[in-house]
Amino acid sequence: MKTIKLAFALVFAMSLYGQEQVVWNVTYLDVPAAEVNDFTQLHKDFTNLALGESRTLLDQWVYRHYYGSGASIVIYDLYSSLAEMEKDDPWVELRKKWEAADEDQRKSMEQIVVKYNSYNSGHYDELRVQNPETDHYSKMANDDPKWDTPFIAVIGNYNSKGNQGEFGQAFLSWSTKPLVDSDMLMGGGVSYHYYGKGTEAQFYQGFESMSAFANALENPVEGDDEARRKFWSMVEGVHQDQIYVHVGHIINGEFNLAGPNR
Repeated sequence: MKTIKLAFALVFAMSLYGQEQVVWNVTYLDVPAAEVNDFTQLHKDFTNLALGESRTLLDQWVYRHYYGSGASIVIYDLYSSLAEMEKDDPWVELRKKWEAADEDQRKSMEQIVVKYNSYNSGHYDELRVQNPETDHYSKMANDDPKWDTPFIAVIGNYNSKGNQGEFGQAFLSWSTKPLVDSDMLMGGGVSYHYYGKGTEAQFYQGFESMSAFANALENPVEGDDEARRKFWSMVEGVHQDQIYVHVGHIINGEFNLAGPNR
């Protein structure tokens, strides 16, 4: 039944969204706190085994929980479309590397795959859509070295009473854009729920450090007051804010742990 529902979602989405939309496949994992550091290295090893020329995955960003009630690990996989996400198969590259490996290498690969899969129990996923041109704002280039650090990611999950696009743009105009323009924020944006468990809008803001985040709270920037009123007038029900730390992301075709030479 899940496959049928997803297939329907793919067909519907292709008619609803244009090519400017990208898709985030978000995976939430419940990794015990004492095992998070080991898991991040394991994730790097597994991901690099699964990367290769056959993949349609464009990017991946991984975060570990710092404060709030969210999952301990969140993985954001980026695709150019829902159709490209549906085609993606990491096991193709894993099989290629398995076939080319010697016996010792196969044993090592098997240990990595088995241990990594053991963390999938109890995980859940959702699909989110975003227009990078209008739903993300930053003055920093994608390859800026500051993104390759354990920066602070503040994630806000909200539902709205009205138009999701207007809701998202109101937050960006009131909060994200003024913070970026004042150099207090590295960048931020919004994605919208499409399939699975999740809120209608998910806002993200990246701060260089916890002190930078605290500074933004203690010295609020005067944003668009009309946008602020519009945003809060559209909020429906309770919302949740989480704080995460960036673990790593794909750079030049390989998963790279945050920090120099990792």
